[in-house]
Amino acid sequence: MHTGDIELVLPASVAEYGDYKGLWIHTDHFESIGVKRGDLAILVSGKVERGELVAVADKKTEAVSCGFYDSEFGIVCLDLGDGEPMLFDSNDVEILGKVIGTSTGKPDVDGKTHVRPLRVS
Repeated sequence: MHTGDIELVLPASVAEYGDYKGLWIHTDHFESIGVKRGDLAILVSGKVERGELVAVADKKTEAVSCGFYDSEFGIVCLDLGDGEPMLFDSNDVEILGKVIGTSTGKPDVDGKTHVRPLRVS
């Protein structure tokens, strides 16, 4: 039975993390940092800092949103870089993790999928 598993090859700069998750990207908002529509974003759990690219899930609808993270006074803000931030009550969302790299999701001839570290300046 084929499970759809993907074997990732991680660069040393992101191999220190554990508990990896994947999320398919369906937006063009993050192309300036190398995250393209159709890419597989690689997420890791743990503490997130202001300005990091993160994914959050709405606890009721399970809808997932990505953006540059900020949080104060019980509000989570995801900035898409287009001047229209998304605001959430911190009790209504779960932070799935921060994006540390991306991949096309397509395996090479050896069946492995290579991950590129995230370029954030």
